[in-house]
Amino acid sequence: MKNIAFIAPYSWIGVSSPLINTAIFLANKGHQIDIYTVFDKTTAEKGINNFDFNNKKINVFILRKNTFQKIKSKLDGNNYYSFFLSKIDTHNYDLLIAFDLKGLRIAAQLSKKTGIKYIFFSLEIENPNQISSRDRVSSKNAILTITQHASRRTVLSKLYGIGIENIYILPNAPIGAVLKAKKKYFHQNLDIPKEKLIVLVTGTLGKDHCVDKIINTVLSWEDDYVCVLHGWFVDDISEKLFIKVKDEFPDKIFYSGKMLPFHEKYTIFQSVDIGLVAFDPYNDNFKYASGAAGKLYDFLCCGVPIVANDIPNAKELIEEPNSGLIVDEFSQLPFALEKIISSYEYFSENCYKNYQKYEFSRNFDYIYQLFENSNSSILDKYLV
Repeated sequence: MKNIAFIAPYSWIGVSSPLINTAIFLANKGHQIDIYTVFDKTTAEKGINNFDFNNKKINVFILRKNTFQKIKSKLDGNNYYSFFLSKIDTHNYDLLIAFDLKGLRIAAQLSKKTGIKYIFFSLEIENPNQISSRDRVSSKNAILTITQHASRRTVLSKLYGIGIENIYILPNAPIGAVLKAKKKYFHQNLDIPKEKLIVLVTGTLGKDHCVDKIINTVLSWEDDYVCVLHGWFVDDISEKLFIKVKDEFPDKIFYSGKMLPFHEKYTIFQSVDIGLVAFDPYNDNFKYASGAAGKLYDFLCCGVPIVANDIPNAKELIEEPNSGLIVDEFSQLPFALEKIISSYEYFSENCYKNYQKYEFSRNFDYIYQLFENSNSSILDKYLV
């Protein structure tokens, strides 16, 4: 058993599926996990800042933002290092897992002082202007790097100068088997008539996720369909547009802002008929977001056909395995909904089949064998 510290200096770990599933997987392997994150009032109010693992092998330490605010604007990592070092007893750990660029900066500094090795787990693709030469050195010093899709591996390799052979793919998928049971969470909690078909937009609700463009199509959907927005608004344009349409057509669009505990989150996906996954590809993070979108894999796991916009890898992930449809323009959305419903069982069954190869544990097992294999173990090289 090894003691592992997760360095996650962002405030929404309650909805960070890669972090949560990694912690659960490693705890199930017998490791002790301590997660270091930060407090933020806004995310706390949304209910996405913490996660109760209910597992004696996983602890969460939330560092208060009033201290963290003083240092978060620094890009070189030194102040992050000083603050986290004062909070983390590094003698307790055999390995650090650094989440995203800020986590990498902290872990690299901790490693430099203590000799503890670290893994770099990339969730977001940063703007190249944010990456310093020190960051590139830090990424190369990681014993391995993890990302969520082959397209993002290629970008990361160029962005950080990491050898592509040292970047491993871990899909942002659920742990466990497909979920075939259907539920009525939204029908019951939002008073939606039972005969209505629910089309779900979930997670971050803003222009980056094309929520405004989706809302603008809702009134052209057939009467059988309603739109549910489940998550949190991040810009005024999308929120005001929702309010406007809701005021005029209250039975066509609905909002759900109550975040369920992580272990209950699949109730959301089991309670809808079609899922929408859309991104505005204005930078590399969103351009290559399809393969990293947790909700895409959540829909597959629950047999919910998907409609997505045409960005890189969307066809490969959704349309080619017959798990849904891709639209070139959002004006095509009403026709895509009709086509899916007309062959619903076909699309739904293919979602279940498509999901199997992405399941989290199946993919992490391969990476984990690098830790455990006595002949070629990365950790045997570094953690002796």
